[in-house]
Amino acid sequence: MKTFSPLILLFAAVLLTSCDRQVQRLLTEAETYLPQHADSADAVLSQIAPEWRTLGQGNKAHYGLLQTKTNALLGRGVGSDSLIRQSYSYYHSKLWTNGNTPTDILRQCGQSAFYFAQFHIQLDSTKNAEDLLRHAIRYSEQAADWRTCYMAYQYLGTLVKRSNQSGSINLLKKSLYIYNRCNDKPTNLLSICLDLGYGYTAESEFDSASVYFDRAMLIADDIDSDEKRCEVYRALSSLHFYQHDYRQALHYARLGQQHLTPSTHDASRFLMAETYLYCDSLAEAKQIFTDLRLSKQTMIAYEAYRYLSQIAALEGDDLQAVAYSDSAITASETMYFDALSQKDLYYHDLLHNEMQNEQLRYRQRLYTYGIISIVILAAIIFYFSYRRVRIYIRRINAKRKIGIQTQRTTLKQVKTLQEEVKDSKNTIRQMQHITMEDSRIYQQIKSGALKSIDMTPARWLQVEQLLDSCSSHFVSRLKLQYPTISQQQLELCMLSRIGLTQNELAAFYIRSVEAIKSRRKKLKAEIFNDKGSNISVDDIIAEF
Repeated sequence: MKTFSPLILLFAAVLLTSCDRQVQRLLTEAETYLPQHADSADAVLSQIAPEWRTLGQGNKAHYGLLQTKTNALLGRGVGSDSLIRQSYSYYHSKLWTNGNTPTDILRQCGQSAFYFAQFHIQLDSTKNAEDLLRHAIRYSEQAADWRTCYMAYQYLGTLVKRSNQSGSINLLKKSLYIYNRCNDKPTNLLSICLDLGYGYTAESEFDSASVYFDRAMLIADDIDSDEKRCEVYRALSSLHFYQHDYRQALHYARLGQQHLTPSTHDASRFLMAETYLYCDSLAEAKQIFTDLRLSKQTMIAYEAYRYLSQIAALEGDDLQAVAYSDSAITASETMYFDALSQKDLYYHDLLHNEMQNEQLRYRQRLYTYGIISIVILAAIIFYFSYRRVRIYIRRINAKRKIGIQTQRTTLKQVKTLQEEVKDSKNTIRQMQHITMEDSRIYQQIKSGALKSIDMTPARWLQVEQLLDSCSSHFVSRLKLQYPTISQQQLELCMLSRIGLTQNELAAFYIRSVEAIKSRRKKLKAEIFNDKGSNISVDDIIAEF
């Protein structure tokens, strides 16, 4: 347990770190593709989609924002609100109260607020959408995210135009000014110009509206889009309609019809039909409305039936007008039930997402508690292991201390014994010396009464016995250790052991001092095997 718990924690930490790095790498790769290559970003994000709910809070928020942006760029709408909702909540919670929030957090918070506002626009929740767009403007301006900033201004201007037309125009002008700083897609610039043109048309400032509509036409020609040309011609038709120039309005409406294609959005076709209707071109309007009654968009189909009923009434065909009215009622009922179904699906999806989020939060709490429990358990194991090690170290230190004290006591005793032995040796030496000095043969040799010519074997034997008794068997040990020693060399050693100096040895042997030195040098080299050191023969014999 002591060994595996830290290893398990280390393995779990390495595994989580590697997974997080893989997810972060994919998110960074997807972000580099946006906004030019949304399809590539979508392919990268699809690798994370199956397990996005198990990601950490930061990676989950980043994924939610990128997936929502990708959906919007690919024309899928905002998508599930659970993604962008949790992204906005996460980044909004990361804002610093002292105003020094990092730029990345401000940018991501502004973008998530912008896309969350689009979700509320789809739900017709105008108040919440306006608040979120104002937040998006504030955060994107602080982060210098001009693309999000100009789009938020444009959406906000479009939302407030019903209640405050002049305020809407000012917001759209800000959007156009900021667009020029980031130079985004031309289609977005065309959309801003059209919104400004409609705004000025509603304010009866037709010259200003014409300027923006003409600019929009130039952009539509540059990007070579029939659908965009159709939108601009419809806008010019409405401009002349408001000026009561019905002939010119009808002219632009017909120009717009020339650019209608099967792929043109039903909403653009519907607006074109309305323009014909306002210009009293009932045949053209009826033709387009007849096609639009089969639209998959229930709202457009309902309006098409309603207008066809009005056209039939104007033409005096009451039966056809009633038939179209009945179809309009049927379409409205279908639209109503579709709306209820969509609302039910929305709340069902919301409830399902909330349940999944609750389960995920529960799992995260269990996971967190599990990690905390493992950490606490590891800390307890570490504490008790550390405590045991400390106790063991204390015991070892106590034993070591006792050992050191015992060793010091023993050293003191040994030192005392050595001193006693030394004193005993000195005493013995003194006693031996006294004993030797009391010897008659020693006194005779020392005083010079006996010479080498006077020394008989019996007298040398007396000297040998004297040294063995007084010097720990000096002669016997010398013979035993050096069996090749000659009698003369042995006698020289005995005389040196007695304490005769070189001069006394010269007088004893009746030789010169140089001759004695030569003998001693030869003794040192041959017997004691010492040829070059500075140790004297007397020292060697004394140590021996």
